[in-house]
Amino acid sequence: MPAFLNAQNPITPEEAVNVALENNAMIQASELRVDAAEARKGTAWDIEKTGVYLNYDENNIAHNNDPITVWGVNQSFKFPLIYVAQRKVLESAGEIQLYRNRIDKNELTQKVLKAYYDVVYFKSRMKKFQELDSLYSIYSKGAEKRFKTGESNRLEVMMASSKRDEVHLKLVAAQENLSTAQKKLNSLIQGENNYSVAIDSITKLRVEDVGIVSNQALALKNAQGEMALKEWSAEKLNWWPDINVGYFRGTNDSPGARVYEGFEVGLAFPVFFGSQSARVKSKRLEKEAVRKEYFSFERQIAQRIDQLKSDLRKNERVLEVYEQRSRDLAAGLLETAQKSYDAGEINMLEYITALDQSQQITLNYLTTLRQYNNTVIEINYFIP
Repeated sequence: MPAFLNAQNPITPEEAVNVALENNAMIQASELRVDAAEARKGTAWDIEKTGVYLNYDENNIAHNNDPITVWGVNQSFKFPLIYVAQRKVLESAGEIQLYRNRIDKNELTQKVLKAYYDVVYFKSRMKKFQELDSLYSIYSKGAEKRFKTGESNRLEVMMASSKRDEVHLKLVAAQENLSTAQKKLNSLIQGENNYSVAIDSITKLRVEDVGIVSNQALALKNAQGEMALKEWSAEKLNWWPDINVGYFRGTNDSPGARVYEGFEVGLAFPVFFGSQSARVKSKRLEKEAVRKEYFSFERQIAQRIDQLKSDLRKNERVLEVYEQRSRDLAAGLLETAQKSYDAGEINMLEYITALDQSQQITLNYLTTLRQYNNTVIEINYFIP
């Protein structure tokens, strides 16, 4: 057995998912993007920089007949409703990132569970080939002994030896597949230790009651539509004027100087309408495009889920046949073939044919069960 498979720290499927969600770097990056989106909400009130100026004009004469020096500040604001609208847009952006984070977690959960049960699947296959390898080794040695005593011929010995080597190669391949699956699982978990599965045999998983309404990908599309609507509303508010306010104070150092104070308030209207009209139209069209994408995406998801459920039913019927009849048939073939061969009732070719059929029934069952479980995982943690 490969050395990698001797890893300690057995872990259940639920524990594997939890450790992966905590340690996986991609999930950590996704969490940081959620925090970044939350931080960006504070940029909604993006008031422009305050202007400070100093003015000296020899024509600006005070009552004492000397020019004055004027200090002043001015500030521009967008119409207040624009800041409120920008806040709503950024809140929608934060909601979108939150849905993406949930989708990332769903995707990782799906990958971890598939990798976990792949390890269990390849363990089951390896166990089956170990049994066959041991069995064919025994009968290969028995065939050689019978050949020496004249009870069998050279062809029977060659067939037994060939089948032993074939099964041994399949065993080696199963061990390599198991090692690869184990490494893939740990690459997804990204923990400090190497983990092994705590389950020895593969079993049927259960489909959870997950409806299309609760699908995170569809919720993300809906949130993108809400954001497009809010962006359109915010862009229309840019028709409102900007507000400009200022305060100034002037005086000089001459005798009898006075301090002159004043303020100014102004509005900045959009006089050239072309670019603003284009921006509003662009946001409206984008809103309509996202809405149509949502309805198309909804139908695609429904179709994909129906396809997965159809695949599940097909595999389930195969599993039911095995559980009701084929399991006993495989065991009966193996037992009868061994007894008949030992009693001399069948030859080596007939014996190998029966063992192959028994083996294939079991391996087909394991493959179908793997497909069934993968489909269950895809339904439970659906990613379109």
